[in-house]
Amino acid sequence: AEGGAPSFLRTHPLTSERIADVANRVEQMPYKQVSDSVEFQYVRAKLLANNGVVETNIAVFEQNIREHRYTNEAAEHYGLAVAYVRKNAFVQAEKEIAWLKKNAPPHAMIENLSAHLQVAKNNPQLAAKQYAEALKLFPDNRALIYGYADHFLAIRQADSAIKLVKDKQSLYPDDAYFYDVLAKAYTMQNKVLLSHQALSEAYYRKYNLARAIEQMELATKATDGDFYQKSIVEARLKELRRL
Repeated sequence: AEGGAPSFLRTHPLTSERIADVANRVEQMPYKQVSDSVEFQYVRAKLLANNGVVETNIAVFEQNIREHRYTNEAAEHYGLAVAYVRKNAFVQAEKEIAWLKKNAPPHAMIENLSAHLQVAKNNPQLAAKQYAEALKLFPDNRALIYGYADHFLAIRQADSAIKLVKDKQSLYPDDAYFYDVLAKAYTMQNKVLLSHQALSEAYYRKYNLARAIEQMELATKATDGDFYQKSIVEARLKELRRL
């Protein structure tokens, strides 16, 4: 029944015949050039800004802007701002971020960098305000959620970190980092059962089943959980062991 099927669909085609058939099909496909997305341009600029000698990176971005050598002007200003933050040149970084907010379309990466700058400047109140406002514009942006959660942990506001993660966790139920944040926050609160439980779920989502079981076993042995919490971790431990 395979006689009339293309070579690449047969269960046991000759390797050389399959390669030739696919190559022929590729050659017949029309050429299509895909434009770089804004995200690609920003990520590329961020990588360039964070690697190598920072003074050299700053000089390159400044020269590109001065000589109009760029595909996306906003990406050059973004990269320059990242490099300035890396150098702790906060006044210059603020000027670049101000340029971006005035001249570039709103973007989560710009907002995240703006809030991160306030963290770097040790201005926690303004950082929190910027993260909160940014998440109103981009409520499902993972980088902003990470940054806000890390900010709460850094200033030891465990309750706020837990609330943020609980509010956003349904968007990314398989994200291990959310559980890592919960584990750290519960540790700050001296909640042993919940901390081990969260860490177990983090390991499970990192495909480390042995460590997940180990942490859930510690959760079942904790003495600070209520009946409901203990029932949950015991049931989850049985499930992990079956896996």
